[in-house]
Amino acid sequence: MNLKNKTIIVTGASDGIGREIALRLAKDGVNVLLLSRDEKNLKLVQSEIEKIGSKSSYYVCDLKSLEDIKKTVEKISEKYKKIEGLINNAGIWQKKDNLENISDEEIINVLQTNLTGLVLLTKHVCHCYFLLMKQS
Repeated sequence: MNLKNKTIIVTGASDGIGREIALRLAKDGVNVLLLSRDEKNLKLVQSEIEKIGSKSSYYVCDLKSLEDIKKTVEKISEKYKKIEGLINNAGIWQKKDNLENISDEEIINVLQTNLTGLVLLTKHVCHCYFLLMKQS
């Protein structure tokens, strides 16, 4: 599949697997939209992508926050009229030896990021771009 000049959102793009996905997509000529809570690392990944010769933009977004999700999707839709893909990579876990040592609040935080954030971001991206397609 030719991805050159396609626009794809990657969450959790500031480090780890998300960073590697973003860099790999950039090597294929993808315009990568980077999402993460870590602006410092997002800037570094964006710089690496530019060195590869691809385009990218970054957006600081906490997937636990519905307001962040809505604002981010709105910003993206103002700049990009078409999104060809969304890679929901963001995820967190508490590095503790067993479940009984993880507080209820930490479990809620994990679920809000890993599940609720994933579903809400997908919903808002799809809704926004569905509306844009209907207007065209």
